[in-house]
Amino acid sequence: MKKFLLFIFSFIFALSCTATANFGTVKADETDVEGVIEYGSLTVHFIDVGQGDACVIELPDGRTMIIDAGENNKSTEAKLDEYIAANIPDSDGDASQFYFDFAIMTHSDADHIGSMDYILQNYPARTVYRPNEECKNDKYCDGDPANVGDEANECFWGDSHGSKTTVAYHWALYRAYESAEKVIVTNPYDDTQNVITSSSDKAHEEYQINFYAPLSSEYDDHNNYSPIIVIDYQGRSIVLSGDAEAQCEAEFVAAARGGEGRYARFADFSADVIKLGHHGSRTSSSEDYLNVMTKSELRNEIFVIISCGEGNSYGHPHSEVLSRIADMGFSSDYILRTDLLGDVVVSIGEVDGEYQVTYGDKTGGTGNGNDVNGGNSGENSDGGENEDMSKDDADEPEQPKEQDEYLDPISKIMDELKNFFTCGSITFTGGGGGGTFMWIGAATAVALAMVLIRKQKPKKQ
Repeated sequence: MKKFLLFIFSFIFALSCTATANFGTVKADETDVEGVIEYGSLTVHFIDVGQGDACVIELPDGRTMIIDAGENNKSTEAKLDEYIAANIPDSDGDASQFYFDFAIMTHSDADHIGSMDYILQNYPARTVYRPNEECKNDKYCDGDPANVGDEANECFWGDSHGSKTTVAYHWALYRAYESAEKVIVTNPYDDTQNVITSSSDKAHEEYQINFYAPLSSEYDDHNNYSPIIVIDYQGRSIVLSGDAEAQCEAEFVAAARGGEGRYARFADFSADVIKLGHHGSRTSSSEDYLNVMTKSELRNEIFVIISCGEGNSYGHPHSEVLSRIADMGFSSDYILRTDLLGDVVVSIGEVDGEYQVTYGDKTGGTGNGNDVNGGNSGENSDGGENEDMSKDDADEPEQPKEQDEYLDPISKIMDELKNFFTCGSITFTGGGGGGTFMWIGAATAVALAMVLIRKQKPKKQ
C-alpha cells in the first residue's frame, strides 16, 4: 500500500508541476484541441439602446458583425461598451482587444448610426457596409480622395444617389474610412459584395448573409436605403430590414414574386425570425412583404423582433402593425420587444440533433427557409442517421457493480483524479505564480487518493 501511495503522490506531483493558479473557462461551443477553437452556432443580439437600433451577430465561424449602433449619446456608448464586454469577448476573453469583422450602417439616420463613430474608433471593423448616400456638409466632403481613396467619386452606384448632411453621418463615415480595411457601398446588384459567406470549410460553420435590397439607387426617404438582409444557417433564416419603408419593401416584393436569379428562393420561403422594419412603424412591414417572407401556416412559431424605446414619442410599435401581424396569424407569445424585454438574444444551434431557433427556453421557427447552403438533413456529421433513443432506453437503471472491482482500483482513481483536475468546464493553463497552488494541489490530491482507496475497500461480510 505504501508503494501504491508513493506512486500516486509522484503522479500527482508531476501533474501539479504543469498546473498553475491560472484557470481558463472553456466557453460554450468551443473545443480546446491543440489551441483550435471550434464554433458552430449563430447568435443574434438585439441590444436595447432605447429608441434606436443596434444588433450584434456572432457567426458560426467565429467572426462577428454589428448592424447599426443606436443614437449619438453617452448612454448608448456606455450600453454598447458594457454589453460587448459582458457578452461578446474575443477568443482570449479580453473585450479590450475586440474588433468586428463586419459593420453595417443600414442608413444615415442618427438613431441607427449615431454611435457608429464611437464603435469604429474603439472596436475597429475590417469591412464596413455603408448606404448609397453621399455625405456633404461644411466639415466633410464625402468623395474627397483624401478621405475615401483614389476611386472616391466612383464609390456610389446608379445614375444618381442620395445625400445627407448631418454631423452624425459625417463622423460615422470618417471613422469607417479611417479604420476599416474595406468600405463598401451596399449594392444588391453587385455579385462581388451582395453576399457574405463563411470563412470556414466546415459544414457546421457554413452560412450566408444576402443583401436583397434596396433596389433603387436614390430615394426621397432616407429610411429606404436600408438593406433587406437574409441570414441563412443550417436551414434556418433570419430577416432584417433596418428602417425600410413601403417603397423599398414593394420593390423587393416585386423582385421576389418575379422569381429571377437569386430571388427565386422566395417562391418557397419562410423566415424563422423576422425583425419588423422601422421599429414597428405603420409605414413598414406591409402585408405583401410579410406574405413573401413568411408562410401563413407557420407564423404561430415565427419569432417577431421589434426594437423600440420604452414610452417613445413616436408610439412605436404602432397599433396598426400589432393588429396586422395578429390578424395574419403571428403569435403574441413569439413577439419580442426591446421596450418590454430589454436585450433580446436569439440563437440558431443544434438541439437534440436538429438545428433550432431558441429564445431563452422557448424554441420556435419553421425550418422552411429554403437554405441556400442545403441545411441539415437530419443526419449526423459522419453521415449516419441520428440515433433513436427511446425513453425506456434512457431510463434503464445501471447494472450493479461487481464486488471484485476493488481488485483494480487504479483505473477508478485515475478517472476520479482526471475529474478533479478538469472540473468539467475548467482547465489548467500554463503560466507563472503557481508554486503555492502546486503544493496545495499535490497534497489535496494525495488526500483524495487515500479517501478513494478507503471508499473502494469492500466491507467485511
